[in-house]
Amino acid sequence: SVFALLATVELGIRVYLTGGLRRFYASEHRAWNVFETTIVGLTLLDVVTLITLSQSDRLGTRMMTVCRIVRLVRLTRIARLARTGFFHELTYMLRGIESGGSTLLWASVLIVIICYVGGVVLTQSVDPQADESFKRYFDAHFSTVPASMFTLFMCFTGECA
Repeated sequence: SVFALLATVELGIRVYLTGGLRRFYASEHRAWNVFETTIVGLTLLDVVTLITLSQSDRLGTRMMTVCRIVRLVRLTRIARLARTGFFHELTYMLRGIESGGSTLLWASVLIVIICYVGGVVLTQSVDPQADESFKRYFDAHFSTVPASMFTLFMCFTGECA
């Protein structure tokens, strides 16, 4: 309820500094202002509902589920921070990940295919009838196709000892 009070006070101060409700909702940031007012309203509704529920158990768990959903919607208030210059670098990073996503996906598919083919070849071609020390090594690393694939992947990444 402290956060609801702070959000309400912040909204009130912003409305006052903008020059009243008319200017607040007619400014260039009108959509964000409506969004923030909605979030603060839902927060206040959540607080009132929780106080009501704590005094009577007749409404049950269904109302608690609604309160949880309202709380999740309140988290979207963080999207307001994206408007500021604070997250420009994060935005560039996310766009880079988005742009390179398909390349990364196909590189991963290629690595899996290479590991699979190599795993099948190694599982079928390595002779487990050699000496005892090799037999233990074979059982640990090449006895099945998934084990062979994992061993190959470890060798590709430099962890093969």
